Amino acid sequence: MLIHKSFPGGNIQINRIQCDDVYLEQEFRDTEGWWFYWAFCVEGAQGKTVTFHFENQGVLGYWGPCVSRDDSEYEWLGADSKLDDQTFQMKFYGLGTHEIRKFLCWRRAIMPVKVLHHMCFRASVII
Repeated sequence: MLIHKSFPGGNIQINRIQCDDVYLEQEFRDTEGWWFYWAFCVEGAQGKTVTFHFENQGVLGYWGPCVSRDDSEYEWLGADSKLDDQTFQMKFYGLGTHEIRKFLCWRRAIMPVKVLHHMCFRASVII
């Protein structure tokens, strides 16, 4: 299993991994004080149920984290995924190609490129 932040908006620090438990926190780059935002990618976890433990305060909303196969279309994982405000669990199903990589974040990710795409799409519908 590989967990990384190598994509636009990626922000995570992995503190340790013990079996299927991942202990992590937001990466504080140029922010003073606590910051809620986090986003990471998990690859190669097919067939596992992984528990993610945030170690520096609660960062999960009511519906838990958001998840995406392609870092474009996100959906809420659901309130059932939350064990508490700092911990969630996710099952990575099967061996299909859509399960090789999953992007997870604190809410639906909206990166500038996606906003521009959305604006262009909306403009073409309005015109």
